Amino acid sequence: MKILKLPFNNFLVFSLFFFLAGCSLFSNRSLSRKEQFLTHQKEWKEFHLKGIIEFQYKEFAFRKNISIKKNKEILRIDVFDSGLFGLSPKPLFTAFWDSVFTISTNDLITISDHKINVPPLKEAFDLTSYQEVILKKESFSHKRTTFYFSQNMRLEKIDFSEQISAEFSYNEQLKDITIKKNNTILARITVDEISFKNVKITR
Repeated sequence: MKILKLPFNNFLVFSLFFFLAGCSLFSNRSLSRKEQFLTHQKEWKEFHLKGIIEFQYKEFAFRKNISIKKNKEILRIDVFDSGLFGLSPKPLFTAFWDSVFTISTNDLITISDHKINVPPLKEAFDLTSYQEVILKKESFSHKRTTFYFSQNMRLEKIDFSEQISAEFSYNEQLKDITIKKNNTILARITVDEISFKNVKITR
């Protein structure tokens, strides 16, 4: 086996080349993660999701249509109680989140116009000012809420207070959302369709 011997000066040149190449690759990889983070954050700012939610209330198991709309100001969630053959769907459950979180239901579920004090929607979903921490740790905590991200900077999980969490699974886009309490599944949303433009929300 022949061993290639380089003069010391050439060795320094090759070492410097590989060091700079390594720095370049590392820089590009970091930039890519930052771009991915900003892209995914933009998706969460405005979207309209349609799908199926499966959940249990008391002794009843439900499988209903769900619509989730969000823009910069408001998040609206509607769970529909469809009529015969799926015609004339009526809201079984509606939630609004702007400065407070408001839940309204029909007579089947006995909560009515229940308000929960939460951070304003703008504050809760705007994580771009914390991007350096998220890029470094792949997580971020604010008060009693912790956000977890995958290596490609997609939101994977949110841990809320009272042992409640939301877990997010993806294919090319968001595939499903699982809501848990104390590691017990409360509800699962399967995404059928999602869009990110011209989301109009009315009360």
